[in-house]
Amino acid sequence: MPLSCYTLESFDFLGFTFRYDQSPFSKWGRFWNVFPKAKSQKKIRQKIKSKLKSIGHYPACKVVGELNPIIRGWMNYYKIDKVSYTQIAFKDLEDYLRNRLYRYYNRKSQRKSSL
Repeated sequence: MPLSCYTLESFDFLGFTFRYDQSPFSKWGRFWNVFPKAKSQKKIRQKIKSKLKSIGHYPACKVVGELNPIIRGWMNYYKIDKVSYTQIAFKDLEDYLRNRLYRYYNRKSQRKSSL
């Protein structure tokens, strides 16, 4: 029996949120939307923040070397081709990371930013 016969409410399982949404292409069509849980997104942001605090004044190549395995692992876990809709979560993470790195290097620099 299909899963849609049992429930139409969203639920969380193994770090994913499963939600039954209306199709953007059809008025009557519906589909299961799978994306990373909000708690998981918050956890990766906290991990990035604590890592940037702990590495001090490393050069850029060292910072990238420290952050890449964390980000790559999180993205590989949550990306399931043709099943999960993770583009929004990945874009939010990218924006957060860009903001944190901007603040990190602005704090590291002795000059004020012109932005």
